Amino acid sequence: MSGSRAEGTARLLVLSSGSWDASVIDRNAFDRLEASRTVEHFPHTDYVFFRTPESSVRKLENGLTVFEVAGREPSGPWSRIRWIRRLGLLRSGLQEIDAIARSNPPSAVLCVDPFLMGLLALRLARKHRVPMVLSLVSHYRASFRAGGVKPVAFLPARVSFMIEAWVLRRADLVLVHCDFYRRYAIELGASPERVRPFPCYADAAYYESAPEPGIWQRLGVVDPSPLVYVGRLSPEKYSIDLIRCFARVRQEFPERELVVIGGAGPLRDEVIREAERLGVAEGLKLVENLGSQDIFATMAGASVVLAPHAGYALLESALAGAPIVAYDFEWHPEIVDHGVTGLLVPYRDWKAMADATVSLLRDPAWAEGLGAAARERCLRENRREHTLAAVAESYRLVLGVT
Repeated sequence: MSGSRAEGTARLLVLSSGSWDASVIDRNAFDRLEASRTVEHFPHTDYVFFRTPESSVRKLENGLTVFEVAGREPSGPWSRIRWIRRLGLLRSGLQEIDAIARSNPPSAVLCVDPFLMGLLALRLARKHRVPMVLSLVSHYRASFRAGGVKPVAFLPARVSFMIEAWVLRRADLVLVHCDFYRRYAIELGASPERVRPFPCYADAAYYESAPEPGIWQRLGVVDPSPLVYVGRLSPEKYSIDLIRCFARVRQEFPERELVVIGGAGPLRDEVIREAERLGVAEGLKLVENLGSQDIFATMAGASVVLAPHAGYALLESALAGAPIVAYDFEWHPEIVDHGVTGLLVPYRDWKAMADATVSLLRDPAWAEGLGAAARERCLRENRREHTLAAVAESYRLVLGVT
C-alpha cells in the first residue's frame, strides 16, 4: 500500500455523516476523535462530513482540518424526482470528497459507519492504496429490530445490512470499544485478527469532578435523590419501558421523581402521554442541553440510574459512582457485573427493572456500595491512556510500522 507515510507527514482521512457542530459536542467527542486518529501516527487529519447544508473548510489545532461537504442539487426537470435528486447530490458530494483526497493524499481512511460512508471509505482506500479502518460504534441490527431504526433512511434495511456485512469483511482494521461489538463484527464476516478492541473512556469530568449538592434545586427537581436516565427518547432506547418501570417504582416510593437527561427524541410526546396515562407525569422531569459537568452531577446525585439501553452514558454513570440497574443486553454486562458493580435484569423485563430499583431504594447502603465498586473498576480499566495505547498498537499493525 502507498500514501503519505514519511515521518511527520502521515495523514488520516476521516469520513462521517452529520456535521462538525452536531458531532463535537460538550462531552468527549473531540477527545474520542483525537484517540481514534492518534497524533503519534497521523499528525495531519482531514475530517470530512457529508452531507451538510453548506460546504466549508476550517483549520483547527493539532493538524486537524474539517471539511463540510454539501453537494450540489441537480438541475433540470428530472431533478424534481426524489431519487434522481438524491443521486445527483451523492454524485456531486463524492466528487468534492475525491478532490479533497487528491489534494491531501491519505495514509489511511477511517469511517464511522459501515454503510454509505463505509463504501466510500473502501473506494478511496483502494484508490490510494492505503488501509481502510472502520470504527464500529453500534449494533445497527439490534436497533432496527427494537425500533425500526433504518441505518440508511432512503435504502431498504435489507440492502443497508448487506452493505454493512460487505464493508466489514473488507475493512483492514475494525476498531471496537467492547467485546459485544467485536463478536458482532466477526459474526458478520470481519476477519478476527483485524478486529481490535480498545477500552472506551469518558470525558475528564467523570474522572475528576465532585458531585454538586445543589444540582436538583437548580434544575427544579424536588426529589433530593431522584431516578435518572441519560439518553434520547427513541424506540431503540426502550423509552416506554422506562416510563412503565418508573410507574411501578412509584407504587412503592410515590415521592420519587424520574429525571431524563437529554429529554428529546422521536418518542418524547409518546413518553409524556404514557406518563400521563399511568398517572406519573408530575414526577417526570425532561431536561435538555446540559453540559458535561451538570450531567456528571445528575448521575452522581441519583438514587439509581436506569439503563434500558445505554451507550457511553453507562460508563459515565459508573464513573459518577451511581447505582445502576440495566437490561442484560448489548455491552451492559461488560460494565455492570451483577451484584458487584450494579444490577442486571432480563432484557425488556421492565417489571424486573422496577423491582431491582425498589430493592436498591430500600437499601441505600447496598446501592452506594455498588456505585462505589463500579467507579473504582472503571477508574482502573477505562482510562484515556489505555485507549490511546490500544489504538496506537492497532494502527502500528495495519500500517506495518514498528
